[in-house]
Amino acid sequence: MNNLNQEELKISNRRGVSTLELAVLIPVLAIAAFVAIEYGQLRMTQQTMDNAAYEAARHAIVPGASAGEAKVVAEEILHSVGIDQAKIRVSPDPISEETSAVSVQITVPAEETGWVTPQFLHGNNLETTATLAAERAMHAKPESGDDPDDVD
Repeated sequence: MNNLNQEELKISNRRGVSTLELAVLIPVLAIAAFVAIEYGQLRMTQQTMDNAAYEAARHAIVPGASAGEAKVVAEEILHSVGIDQAKIRVSPDPISEETSAVSVQITVPAEETGWVTPQFLHGNNLETTATLAAERAMHAKPESGDDPDDVD
């Protein structure tokens, strides 16, 4: 009978240690989960910004496209994931027939990206730039005399 009481005492003491371990680890695990969520959201936002800049630049390199149209393309992509405070800059503006490359730069306040703890990102910005060669530079009109279809 004495051995049985000693075993019960050991088990009840171990339960107290397990409770203490759990009480110490839960806050650590919660913080790790919040950090993982925030980092995932930050990376998703950066990837969306990269895609929006690329798609806007792709739209702007086509002959006849304007910087305003490129901004609209980027805004639509960013709005689809809830990014509303982005600053979008298309360079050059206006885009002319002599433009050889178009750059689209997007800047987003980092605190707009946070779900759990946006206050820790205050004052920082996420930024991306996409630069593509303009198609209009490749389709420049040949000077007179250089046109192979010109038959004298």
